[in-house]
Amino acid sequence: MAGATVALTASAIGLPTPRRPRLHPALVQLGRYALVGGVGTGLNVVLFLVARTWLSAVPANVVAIVLSTLVTTEANRRFTFQAGHGRRWRTLLQNVGTMVFYAFYGSAVPCCCTRWWRAPPR
Repeated sequence: MAGATVALTASAIGLPTPRRPRLHPALVQLGRYALVGGVGTGLNVVLFLVARTWLSAVPANVVAIVLSTLVTTEANRRFTFQAGHGRRWRTLLQNVGTMVFYAFYGSAVPCCCTRWWRAPPR
């Protein structure tokens, strides 16, 4: 038996194998979703501040929302939900629909609020 090798494993000796506790997949997705949302919010703020140097508030907000929404939607699709590459037109339609919703909501609501709730005259 000159060429025989012996492999000792933890289970062969009787030692307990260390286990890492596994998180529920929904908790992992929730953590990833929160991480992407936080990064997306930071990106939105930075893009707004950069665009604000050239544009007024509402157009700068629209530009920031459009770009950050496209980035976060794609990041959530790939990183959070691990969808990979889907059908091109369906993915494009989902991204455009999400972007239009957030651009409208993020710009129309502040415009309406400033018209409805003006500061009292001094």
